[in-house]
Amino acid sequence: MNYKVLAVCGVIALAAVGLSMCTEDKHVETKGASLDEPNEYVDPDTGEALSPKEYRERRYLRQQVQFQEAIEKEEERQQALLEEEKSLNGVIQTHHDNGQVRMEEHYKDGQLHGFSKTWHPNGKLALQVSYSEGHQTGEATEWSEEGVVIRRWNEETDSESVFSEEGVPVYIRKFDKHGSGYERHWYPNGQRKSEMIFKFNQPIGEESLWNEVGIKIKDGLDIEE
Repeated sequence: MNYKVLAVCGVIALAAVGLSMCTEDKHVETKGASLDEPNEYVDPDTGEALSPKEYRERRYLRQQVQFQEAIEKEEERQQALLEEEKSLNGVIQTHHDNGQVRMEEHYKDGQLHGFSKTWHPNGKLALQVSYSEGHQTGEATEWSEEGVVIRRWNEETDSESVFSEEGVPVYIRKFDKHGSGYERHWYPNGQRKSEMIFKFNQPIGEESLWNEVGIKIKDGLDIEE
């Protein structure tokens, strides 16, 4: 469970309540007393008789205090959830409706550490990512329900390979840590479509192009693999 997402949602909900309170009181001040206002204006804390204007002003102040108290309680709850998250160690598993394991994640001191795996409902591996202290390391792999590799990527080197459901190459991007490398695309029929070389994340020279039957129609720099 992502406690941080839940905490943010809670703050948004409280902010919406506060905005509603402020809007309501502004409406009262500009349009006159609302239908649910009392016939007698009395401070509920002191029993003091008030004018309609004084009653609305004090009610507004009470609402602001209540809203601030709710914000502080939410912040305390968030902090408690974060402390609980930091103490998370070991393995977490979730399951599909059919009982098959859906996901397995390894944690150390509240951070992903080790392999994180996801399975399809048919039991075949869908995704495998390796983490070290919350950061992805090495190459991650994604599979189709039939067990075909459809994607590989490495965040450390900004490299990615994408394949069709039949395992045919669609797109490959191979870069080093300095932003030098190449991109290559294929047609759906498996014929090479284009190649482009990069240095420091900027294209170098012209792009090489092929038509769908494999004939080169535009020369560019050759890729050295």
